[in-house]
Amino acid sequence: STTSYTTAQLTGSIDDTGGVEVTTRGFVYGLTVAYGATTTESGAYDAPGSFDAYLTNLEPATTYHWRAYATNSQGTSY
Repeated sequence: STTSYTTAQLTGSIDDTGGVEVTTRGFVYGLTVAYGATTTESGAYDAPGSFDAYLTNLEPATTYHWRAYATNSQGTSY
């Protein structure tokens, strides 16, 4: 959502937990759709809502690919 020369703010949203508590959420990102880097927040997230990650030390003038994820006992969704 916000970028500067070498930083970015990513925002994701969990729309539905399926009635099962989310235990981990975050983002995968990288220079290709193979991603390669991960941010992780561990905790107990039992309601839908948005979350952010702040990336630093990015390469300037470079395209990054990213997607949000959430994990619970049923698996991981992106």
